[in-house]
Amino acid sequence: MYTGPIAEFLRQLGISSVQASGLALFVWLACGCLGRHLAPRWRCWLWSLVIIRLSWPFNIPSHVSLFNLWTIPRRLSPTDWTPCYLPEELSNAANAWLGRSWVSWGWMGVTTLLIIRLGMAWLESVRIRKNARRSDSQTVEALLRRHQMVAGVKTPVSVCESDRVQTPCLVGWLSPRLLFPKGMLDELTIGELQLILSHEIAHIHRRDIPMNWVLALVEAVHWFNPLVWMVGQELRSAREEACDAYALAANPGANRSYGETLLKILERSSLGSPLQNSTSTVGSMAIVSEEYTTSPRLHQRMLAIARYRPGTRTWIVGACTWLAMACIGLTEAEPQTVPESVDTPEMTSANLNVRSAVCSTRGAVWTV
Repeated sequence: MYTGPIAEFLRQLGISSVQASGLALFVWLACGCLGRHLAPRWRCWLWSLVIIRLSWPFNIPSHVSLFNLWTIPRRLSPTDWTPCYLPEELSNAANAWLGRSWVSWGWMGVTTLLIIRLGMAWLESVRIRKNARRSDSQTVEALLRRHQMVAGVKTPVSVCESDRVQTPCLVGWLSPRLLFPKGMLDELTIGELQLILSHEIAHIHRRDIPMNWVLALVEAVHWFNPLVWMVGQELRSAREEACDAYALAANPGANRSYGETLLKILERSSLGSPLQNSTSTVGSMAIVSEEYTTSPRLHQRMLAIARYRPGTRTWIVGACTWLAMACIGLTEAEPQTVPESVDTPEMTSANLNVRSAVCSTRGAVWTV
């Protein structure tokens, strides 16, 4: 059985993944219970706590930690208490399984393949970015600068056209480019263009592309946990709804026109070739990606756009929920100590002699 550093790393990785899964279930329950009272941006922050938990390197014991529920004291004798995180048989079986060499090599192989896939997607986005042609429309440039000023985005952004994308998407991090399919700028009205620009500028303001890299790397490392992929989908969905809310806040009363704009983009992209992977890779942010071609996701997003009302959600609900989840999810179980009152001295020969002397003395006193 292999017991090297990789096996120990996998054991710690498994513990982290199980803990994050427990936190994900609590976040899912909170989002379901609060519903519309929880703004999309706060749902993003809640799901981000799970991503932080997956790579959390600190050990902060707390009596309010969620993982105190998993520490079940097992009483072995009237004076002996031992904290039991897992049954001994299950813990030994897990350690033996993780100690197999093929498990370590299998995890490293799949993780390497996923990272290579991310690298290839990034190279593809770089090629698309370099081959894009910058738009010469002064109207588009003026609208872009105005939206940047309103959002407080100082990063230089350029609008380009490319025949390699099917939907408007943001590519790049340090010097991002907003790519439009070739010919789409001529088909959009000023109002539709303003809504699209607001949505994409929101991605830059929220720094979603670097966060997308973090999410992709976490998924590559924790690929064996299906809940991690579910958290990634929920986070991406909440992220798009948060940018939709930002666009609607910047354009009050545009709920219907914004929904129709998204449907127009989706219809235009479906008339040609299928959506290219380059519009939904780790290095780019598409306003309508492949996941929204399915009816459940698209229906959820359109319903959120139709129900959006400015000022109906307060930050207090989201902040209090996030703080509570951070306190119970980013802390560890409090270590249990054996109470001093139940400590028993070791039964040595010296202790037995002392006890015999005491008993003899007491017997003599009672005889007198």
